[in-house]
Amino acid sequence: MHLGGRTLLAVAETDDGPTRPRLTARGAATKARIIAAADQLMYERGVAQTSLTDVRTASGTSKSQLYQHFVDKEALVREVISHRAARLLEQQQQRLQRLDSLRGLERWRDALIERNGTGVPSVRWLPNWPTRTRRREGMSSAISLPGKDS
Repeated sequence: MHLGGRTLLAVAETDDGPTRPRLTARGAATKARIIAAADQLMYERGVAQTSLTDVRTASGTSKSQLYQHFVDKEALVREVISHRAARLLEQQQQRLQRLDSLRGLERWRDALIERNGTGVPSVRWLPNWPTRTRRREGMSSAISLPGKDS
């Protein structure tokens, strides 16, 4: 709708509150660029050490562009996690679809356990996770969980 030379966006009202207007191709590309930059920075530095200013600089966007798509850092973090989870699930689904035996399923499981037991990138999503020791019954050694000192 145009009003006095300005384009107005219609916002639909639902039971859950107002919804955001549909994105243009350019808006979708900007949002994707912001998410990609935030994803990379949060992976490298951790969530706590990544500021919205860092994300704006890395994505080449303005403050108004960032806030057009994300009301705050928490909303951006949720979106990054959602995109990361979707990619991970898609990758694992592709691998699972190629399996044709119980042994293949066991190898897939073992690979996941091995990956998550050695320098896990996903641990970066838990900034300032306190280091603590956990003992399992019957085990004499302790498992040290990663923390900010790790």
